[in-house]
Amino acid sequence: GIDSANMFGFWDWVGGRYSLWSAIGLSICLSIGFENFEQLLDGAHYMDNHFRSTPFEKNVRF
Repeated sequence: GIDSANMFGFWDWVGGRYSLWSAIGLSICLSIGFENFEQLLDGAHYMDNHFRSTPFEKNVRF
């Protein structure tokens, strides 16, 4: 196994779809490159703002 001193912390309260915003995101960043990871973060930020500020009937999830 891997010594826990060499692991990033990962909390058990972080749900699956949110895990990519935790330390798990490092592996994604290393895989797709930092520039692409920044684009992923920018897109997520845009969608967060959209869901918060757009009326329900005009929200893309509706």
